[in-house]
Amino acid sequence: MTEQETFDVARLGIRVHAWFNSPIGQYVLTRAQEQIEEIQTRLLEIDPRAAEAIRDLQDQAARARGAVMWLNDAIQDGEAAHHALQEQDQ
Repeated sequence: MTEQETFDVARLGIRVHAWFNSPIGQYVLTRAQEQIEEIQTRLLEIDPRAAEAIRDLQDQAARARGAVMWLNDAIQDGEAAHHALQEQDQ
């Protein structure tokens, strides 16, 4: 990765982190967590023979979890890039 690419990843991580801490980011995170909890409850109550409904619920939970994970990955990648840039400066 070039120094510019590393800088861009670090900057993206900072922006995603700031977004996460914004009212909009907190709303999205809270809604994703609530959706996952609701789906878990529904999975506990669903007929175990309802394979299609179970798959649908699992897919919904995976999408909500995946979106949050992508944002967390961007933050972690940004932190790693920031540390790499600091090491280059030393």
